[in-house]
Amino acid sequence: MKTIRRPKSRNKVWIYSWTVIGVLVVAVIIQFGGLFVSIPLIKVGTYVSDIGAATFGSLTSKNSIVSENQQLKDQLAEVQVAIDRDKLLVQENSDLKDLLGRHSNNSTVLATVLSKPPMSLYDTAIVDVGSSDKVAVGDTVLALGYVPIGVVSSVNVHSSVVEFYSSSGQKINVNLGKNIQTVAEARGNGNFLIKLPKGSLVAEGDPISAPSIGAEIFGHVENISSNENEPFIYLRFTLPVNISQLHFVQIDRNI
Repeated sequence: MKTIRRPKSRNKVWIYSWTVIGVLVVAVIIQFGGLFVSIPLIKVGTYVSDIGAATFGSLTSKNSIVSENQQLKDQLAEVQVAIDRDKLLVQENSDLKDLLGRHSNNSTVLATVLSKPPMSLYDTAIVDVGSSDKVAVGDTVLALGYVPIGVVSSVNVHSSVVEFYSSSGQKINVNLGKNIQTVAEARGNGNFLIKLPKGSLVAEGDPISAPSIGAEIFGHVENISSNENEPFIYLRFTLPVNISQLHFVQIDRNI
């Protein structure tokens, strides 16, 4: 049997053809492969850039919000100060109307409180009227136009010192309830103490008056305490006005 062989020239053609194709493929890869690789890298770079821009923008926005918030707080504080000032003016105006409406006669003079507890010493206050207004030592000082709270203790030409009845060591004759007459001992800062025998018919809330100083209302029993080893009970009360919040008083002059 005979074997058919291809001519050697034809084999060379096939080898040459595949070699050319291989060279072309390699050339294409070399020519455009960089582009194929660079496209994903460009996409990654763009993504990272977008994230950075978003992060920076977020931080900038947050700083802006913090700054605006602080500005709003500052503005709110200024508004609150203005509101508080207006409230104070309204209260002072109301106090003046009450004083002038309740107790106005030729013997009383209206005084502005310049200094009061706790800024002034002990239970005293300084007011802006003095001898030029015919104020004298011993004149009664009134709160709300009708509540005696102290006396004038010293006088200058244009100012005076007021000593409150609650100044430590003072003793005021008072009426407790309907039929108990006793002595209230001042304890300072508007406070008083009353000592009574155990068994006395008193209760918290009972009214206290002081006719000796013209006080129809001098306070109310606020607390009752006792000690098993003592035959007394102790009653505590305060002036019917807060002396640390006084803005105006009236002085009842002995003229």
